[in-house]
Amino acid sequence: MSQMERGCPIDYNIITDLFLQRNMIKEATAFLLDVLKPNLPEHSYLQTKVLEINLVTFPNETDAILAKGMLNHYDRLRMAQLVYTCELYW
Repeated sequence: MSQMERGCPIDYNIITDLFLQRNMIKEATAFLLDVLKPNLPEHSYLQTKVLEINLVTFPNETDAILAKGMLNHYDRLRMAQLVYTCELYW
């Protein structure tokens, strides 16, 4: 769906939420990473979302995603706050 010629007829956020409602974290991550391959500024919300999802559930996956350097438009302040909050609970 993410590679459709004229774009996906369904909002990527809705598709992601459907995965998350079924606790399909890995599938949601794979879908978002596929959608986010072009690394576009207009996908900053989705970039932040994929990092948030994984930081809370699979912190090592977040490290791997960031290490690949494929996301540059995520909300860095939001991520810093989330990392700080998560560290309080780890």
